[in-house]
Amino acid sequence: MIWLLLAICCDRMQLYIASRNYGSTYNGIGAIDSVLARTAAAPMAYRVLVPWLVGLAERIYPPLRKHRFMGVYEPLKIALMALTFWACSLAIGTPGALLVAVMLQATYQFDYWSFAPEMTGLALALTGNPMLACAGAVMAALSKPETSPLVAVTYLLVTWDWLGAATVGVCVIVPWALVRLWAGNHKLYCARWTWRKNVAAIRGMMKLRPPYMSNMAMSLGITALTLWVVIMGQAGSAWPVPLVMLGASWTMALCTETRVLAPCLIWIAGGLLCNF
Repeated sequence: MIWLLLAICCDRMQLYIASRNYGSTYNGIGAIDSVLARTAAAPMAYRVLVPWLVGLAERIYPPLRKHRFMGVYEPLKIALMALTFWACSLAIGTPGALLVAVMLQATYQFDYWSFAPEMTGLALALTGNPMLACAGAVMAALSKPETSPLVAVTYLLVTWDWLGAATVGVCVIVPWALVRLWAGNHKLYCARWTWRKNVAAIRGMMKLRPPYMSNMAMSLGITALTLWVVIMGQAGSAWPVPLVMLGASWTMALCTETRVLAPCLIWIAGGLLCNF
């Protein structure tokens, strides 16, 4: 119950912060119909978990389509976020999960849901439980396929169970392949390499007032904290994973979209509280 209540509070904050973005066609609720119609651009075309669940709910009970936003979409986001906090509590303890929820506010800018299954998959892998890791792998593969292989890597680094890690890897690859077959090939709606844009955003950060409240400042703060817990040896045996996340985010994503760094919060919280 505590994780559900916390998820409602966090989603309410996101609703206020990202309210102007809810009409976007590239992410969030604005991409539901295009994903279902298989016309969305990549990478959103392959992030199918919530669109499929929304579509299923509306097929089962068609009147829900008129109330998609508050009747289906937001409850799904809340449920996924509550699941994330629960998974984090298993991996790094209740205080760690609470700290993740607090720091999560730093990643809010746009309407998005894919971060929650991604974080859930990584947190469940950190528990070292193969069944939980497999469940998390499927969720991550259907939500953030480009980073979902890290679930298997995380499980391997925590347990050194090669057979279990291979099984988790299968739980990533099979859903990923099936989604690719279902959706087909789609061009990216953004550039593959974005590090130049990230460098330009850092340079332009000081033009904002106040600069320390900017999205890039939040990303720099998350990056610094992640590096700190890794350097101090407090990130546990899976410490290479958040470094890979940082590298991929700064070179192939826009760090002004702070959600790309959200998974690092698990290692920051666990490391600062010495829970690894």
